[in-house]
Amino acid sequence: MKAIYTLLLMLIGGKVLFSQGAKIVFNGAYLKIIDDAYLVIDNPDTTAISRTSSGGYIISEGENNNVQWNIGDGTGHFTVPFGYSTTDYLPLSFRTSLAGTNDGVVIMSTYGTPNWQNSLYLPTGVAHVGGMGGIDNSKYVADRFWKVSFSGYTDKPELASLLLSYRDIEEAAPNTMLESDVALQRYNPILEDWIDFLPDYSTTVIDIFDNTVEAKSIIPSSELYDWWTIADRIRPLPIELVKFDVSLMNNDLVALDWQTASEINTDYYIVQRSTDGTHWEDINTTPAEGNSNIPSFYHVTDQNPPSGIIYYRLKEIDIGGRFTFSKIEEIEILQSKIQTAFLYPNPSTTVTHIKIPYSKQLEALFIYDAQGKQVKHIQHPTHSNLIDIQVNSLPQGSYWIKLQYHDNKGETLPFIIQ
Repeated sequence: MKAIYTLLLMLIGGKVLFSQGAKIVFNGAYLKIIDDAYLVIDNPDTTAISRTSSGGYIISEGENNNVQWNIGDGTGHFTVPFGYSTTDYLPLSFRTSLAGTNDGVVIMSTYGTPNWQNSLYLPTGVAHVGGMGGIDNSKYVADRFWKVSFSGYTDKPELASLLLSYRDIEEAAPNTMLESDVALQRYNPILEDWIDFLPDYSTTVIDIFDNTVEAKSIIPSSELYDWWTIADRIRPLPIELVKFDVSLMNNDLVALDWQTASEINTDYYIVQRSTDGTHWEDINTTPAEGNSNIPSFYHVTDQNPPSGIIYYRLKEIDIGGRFTFSKIEEIEILQSKIQTAFLYPNPSTTVTHIKIPYSKQLEALFIYDAQGKQVKHIQHPTHSNLIDIQVNSLPQGSYWIKLQYHDNKGETLPFIIQ
């Protein structure tokens, strides 16, 4: 029997090939779009592009090697038979459950990145596939991007399903995403954010044999932007870190402040400290908001940092136990910075901390009330230059703390218990 149709074309030089009212049927052939060319399908019927059992596909492999389908206010299941080779069929499909208004079009393309590091091959307008503080999360992302751009509409359509496909090599090592636990994510260029909207994972269908991921949940028209990716379900951006600041306060306390614009499945943060930038110790654990699309603020104080150049970083732990690190911040603590003792917080309700000079060794500590009566005495309290004093057993009021050093010198500090 004679083949229905065989198509072998190359679109080059920004040219546009129209298929007005007609249909393209692939019967084992391929069509290659290069040099920012467009294939325009001016037929809103869902069967305007199809393929027989013999196969066939459209090669895009460039962000501007486009298929433009003028679907207008049409509804139904639309499929573009993208592919890479006869063994790598990469269909892109979507179903419109609510038609758009006006005679709009959908422009689609896809391309694989030359290696695992997607951050080096970002589409125009995409700033990152980052994680906390600009960390590169390329290893959690399939090595491919997809464009699904709806334009020309007064109101874009609403999608009930979106399916993207990938090649085996595009999820292989050194990628570390779990293929059975991936999801679709799209980039919001206004917020420069990947997770301000996520399709409902509970209805996502993953086929690890055909290499497809389909988000069956409703994707509202307001959430349709151009670029999509397939990523580990809690990547590429588990949190969006706006800032991580390290600053000196009260002579040699270190304040650590960070802010996130959004979080997803974040369990907790660990603040880590290092004196050489290589070996790290945990100094604080702070619970995270977990899931949030609004800014979250965190503050931690390193109460007893060593002197010299100190390095700090955040370790974000997600609910699944995976983690990512922030950028490293450093600060210098001069041992001679602190000359006199100070206490904080003041006023206090339960505990107050006293920081004494590195050059001093504390022999004893006395607490007096406002009438000069001794209410507490601690002999040889610690060899550290940071002292914690429980004051919750004392009545509210004004007090004095007298510090006696080994050199027989001392200091007196006023404080208040609330």
